[in-house]
Amino acid sequence: MVIKKKIILISVVSGIVGLAFIFLLIYPLFKKIIKNSQEIVEVRKEIVLSQGKAGGISQIKKDFKKLKPDLEKIDSLFVNSEAPIGLIEFLEKTAANSGVSIEIKPVSLKESKEDPWDSIGFQITTISSSDNSLRFLEKLETAPYLIKIQSVVINKLGEQDLKSQRYEGYSLKDVILNLKIKVFTKYNEEKKKID
Repeated sequence: MVIKKKIILISVVSGIVGLAFIFLLIYPLFKKIIKNSQEIVEVRKEIVLSQGKAGGISQIKKDFKKLKPDLEKIDSLFVNSEAPIGLIEFLEKTAANSGVSIEIKPVSLKESKEDPWDSIGFQITTISSSDNSLRFLEKLETAPYLIKIQSVVINKLGEQDLKSQRYEGYSLKDVILNLKIKVFTKYNEEKKKID
């Protein structure tokens, strides 16, 4: 009987030691394995997302290359507010091609909250026949710039006007065309910092 008790006691102690070994060593190890596999799954998800973003970025770069010429065309529609030389040259060339004499003066405009972009204003005065003045207006409407005509005033030259040296060489058939235009300008980051 004593041997039986010893065997039972050794079995019970071995069982307890085995269970303690499982709970103290194997269970924490198993728990760590589960935690590490969850971290691996998260890292894989992040890698897949990063690859998706990288693919998205490369797609954006490709799209930008395709759109760049159009963006440059859009940018060329806006005038440099600091030096609107291209616009003035365009106005003078258009006037010459239309057969009108031109005078261009900058004017200040009321700022409108409805306007989507900044703008500068010009007062344009031309003298020529009505046909040439209309031709000039048509070319102005199809200008390579974003121009909004604010006002148009057409006056026919009178006999009193022709006596003035300013209108020498013109006739009673000629007209004076006065335009006030708003020209939209490029975004000026420096100007916005000051404001």
